[in-house]
Amino acid sequence: MWESDRDGIRFTFVDRVIPLQRYTRALEHAGLLIERLREAAPPSSFVADAPSMARHLRIPLFLHLRAVKP
Repeated sequence: MWESDRDGIRFTFVDRVIPLQRYTRALEHAGLLIERLREAAPPSSFVADAPSMARHLRIPLFLHLRAVKP
């Protein structure tokens, strides 16, 4: 869990670990094929300004994927 302030509003974020297999199986069951998969990481300049975000260099916040129907 981590917290952040922006424009006077405090946000609390709770990390949730979801196995990659859960996503891939859902796509498989829908008849889709994964064409691209990327784990977006923050740029080093962002981490330099917010050192607490360094963990997201190894634990990405986002998973971007492209799945297509054959």
